[in-house]
Amino acid sequence: GLAIDMIHALGERLGFEPEIKRMPWMRCLNELEDGRIDVLFYASFKEDRKVMGRYPEVNGNIDNTRRFSSASYAFYKLKDSELNFDGSNYEIFTGLVGAPRGYSIVGDLKKKGLTIDESPGTNLDFEKLIRGRLQAVAALELNGDYYLLTNEEFNSKIEKMEPLIVEKPYYFMISHQFYEKNKALAEKIWDTIAEIREDPNFKK
Repeated sequence: GLAIDMIHALGERLGFEPEIKRMPWMRCLNELEDGRIDVLFYASFKEDRKVMGRYPEVNGNIDNTRRFSSASYAFYKLKDSELNFDGSNYEIFTGLVGAPRGYSIVGDLKKKGLTIDESPGTNLDFEKLIRGRLQAVAALELNGDYYLLTNEEFNSKIEKMEPLIVEKPYYFMISHQFYEKNKALAEKIWDTIAEIREDPNFKK
């Protein structure tokens, strides 16, 4: 959606024709690290990902002003479930919690003591939830809400839990190989992302 629009807007402003490839998330990270792709969109910051590619930085620190966007994670449960998340009590999750493989929320929740069942995507997690194979699902709020809006069965049986788990900034990562050869362009890409993000037409 918006990330695709951002890439086309980048191409128009910087004078290049983007080639977009769709791949599973872990493959995206691996190909970025190997330099087989130049840019990955979009990723939250994890320290261990810095070996895979570069984030926008200023004075050696992650530059949040040049993020693509911010996004939230939420828990989803069956409507007849008695789970009640208060934002801090993670001990209520005694069963398996589904989450997309490779997403940063997986590591975050494991540190909280949750047992995570990693899958290719949130739609599969929702199917497992309905079948009773998961106690809850952790998902990007945009993705989870989208599936509730577009899938009648999901909407009739699943609901989002409040409050949200966390909100994180998301960035376009650039491969180390591309950055070393095209440092000025790489920095311009991040600068332009910030400009487009704040453009009134893009916000609309």
